[in-house]
Amino acid sequence: MTIVTVESVFDMKSGDMCKFDEYGWMIMCPGCPDAHVHLTPKERPWDVIEHEDGTITVNPSIWHKDDCNAHFFIKKNKIQWC
Repeated sequence: MTIVTVESVFDMKSGDMCKFDEYGWMIMCPGCPDAHVHLTPKERPWDVIEHEDGTITVNPSIWHKDDCNAHFFIKKNKIQWC
């Protein structure tokens, strides 16, 4: 996963992560290039840990059931597939 700075979610590509003021963290699914996941408590109670080295860890896992069925963890920006 790569942390990027973009103006819009439409500027993101598969495997990108970005923190938006109005949405919080958002990722583009690494399994399908057109799907995004909002890492907000409204969507699911994800904890996003921002490490001092600039990486993030997300708990629990992300399971993108609606599109490509990708299921993975993000630990220090690295994808760990389930």
